[in-house]
Amino acid sequence: MLWHLPPKQALYWFGEAAARDDVQSQYNLGLMYANGEASPQDYAMAYAMFSLAAAKGHKDGKENRDNILKKMSPGQIEKGQKLSTEFSSNLKKSSN
Repeated sequence: MLWHLPPKQALYWFGEAAARDDVQSQYNLGLMYANGEASPQDYAMAYAMFSLAAAKGHKDGKENRDNILKKMSPGQIEKGQKLSTEFSSNLKKSSN
């Protein structure tokens, strides 16, 4: 697990693994963005990462996505959905 690293390094490595479709890393990135660890708090990014994890059956990803949704403005929700769609599309392209 990368949680032993300094937060900025963990954010980087979780990002690398998430880009390779690692579900746990997508979830962990969601936590980091939701809590503002190593980056400013970003509910739209958290929503996007939790959505990717939830789409692959990550139970906590779904739960956290649904919980963060309650804290988001309509604009943040729209941005989070757009980011989730873009990331998902990029993951599909890279797996081909």
